[in-house]
Amino acid sequence: MSNLLDLNDRIFRELDRLENVDMEDEDARNAEIERARVIGTMCGHAIDNANTIMRAARMQSATMDDLAVQVGVPRMLIGEAETRISIEEDE
Repeated sequence: MSNLLDLNDRIFRELDRLENVDMEDEDARNAEIERARVIGTMCGHAIDNANTIMRAARMQSATMDDLAVQVGVPRMLIGEAETRISIEEDE
C-alpha cells in the first residue's frame, strides 16, 4: 500500500471480507472482526499522517507566499522550497 487510493481499496476489500465471513463460525467471525479493527486503526494512522503532511505543505506554501510579498518578488519566481532569500534589515 503506497498511497491513499490503495488505502481506500484496502478498506473496501476488508468490508467485503466482513460481509462474507461465516457468522456461524465464531472463531472466524472474531478473527475477522479483530483483523478489521487493526486495519481500521492503521488506516486512521495513515490518514492522520497524510493530514499532517497536507498541513505542513499548506504552511510552507503560505510562508513562501508571505516571503515573496515581503521582498517584492512574484511568487512564481521563488521556485523550490529549498530556495532561500535573505532579508537584511537596515539599522
